[in-house]
Amino acid sequence: MAITLPTPGQEHWDVPLNDALFELQQDITDGANTYVSRVEADNTYARVNDSRISNSLQKADNLAAVQSKSAARVNLGLGNSATRDVGTTSGTVADGGALPTHVLAADPHGDRVWASGQFLPVTGGVLSGALEIGTGGLTLQSGGLTITSGNLTHTGNVARTGDTSQTGKVATYGFSTLSPGFTATVGGDAQDRWRVMASGLMEWGSGAIARDVNLYRANADILATDDDFAINVAGKGLKVKEGSNAKMGTATLVAGAATVNTTVVTATSRIFLTVQTAGGTQGHLRISARTAGTSFTITSTSATETSTVAWLIVEPA
Repeated sequence: MAITLPTPGQEHWDVPLNDALFELQQDITDGANTYVSRVEADNTYARVNDSRISNSLQKADNLAAVQSKSAARVNLGLGNSATRDVGTTSGTVADGGALPTHVLAADPHGDRVWASGQFLPVTGGVLSGALEIGTGGLTLQSGGLTITSGNLTHTGNVARTGDTSQTGKVATYGFSTLSPGFTATVGGDAQDRWRVMASGLMEWGSGAIARDVNLYRANADILATDDDFAINVAGKGLKVKEGSNAKMGTATLVAGAATVNTTVVTATSRIFLTVQTAGGTQGHLRISARTAGTSFTITSTSATETSTVAWLIVEPA
């Protein structure tokens, strides 16, 4: 069916134009020879979602035909998180819930460390509870380690520079009484200069060779050393407490004799005597009697001596 259009300059051109539009509508919607009918009948015209359109995406394959999915994600600004599952292990995306009870040693964020059920920021932050180091060492380059509550429990070594300040005790547990609990060295030393063993034994040395002096508990109420003890500053010396049941004191002779009551005297005690203040006619002093655990008696060869005598008890090792 021919469509008659108005000619240029034609008067009353709206009538033929309306007729032409009406005829076009009829061609599209009616008859076996219309445009729509011909498209449906001989299938020679491409339609929407037609697979014959070159490089077209079909809705039925749900974007499966995209040539490079990784490039498409980059173009959409999705990054690599779009391909990862939600989870708490390495290679997954966090779901926004509570922190897991266990994660791999490497923090996926790169700015935190794992400690006892929570992430602790590398810079700043507060950790409550115990910090456990299973193997290896804890190294602090500068600053201090402050623990206000809980315990610091570790196996291995703690190496640090700077000061360590804490409230509470530092407890060490050795494998035996010969295991060192604390040591101290100076840079370049071949040996520890100071060492405290699990038994309580303390040793000192120059740092160049093995430690050569010590101090330890020999028995109940006895502190001992295997080496000599020296006082290297003039004006300093040994002080011994006097009083009841003491190891040192004074006694005043009456008619040349005096009994000293002290429970620390033994059958083998070495008792040293010297006149503190002379009195009466002086003679020679001696220990004339002793009762272990009770007393000893000082006697002068002069029955009229009234001197004040200083005494000192020393026990053989």
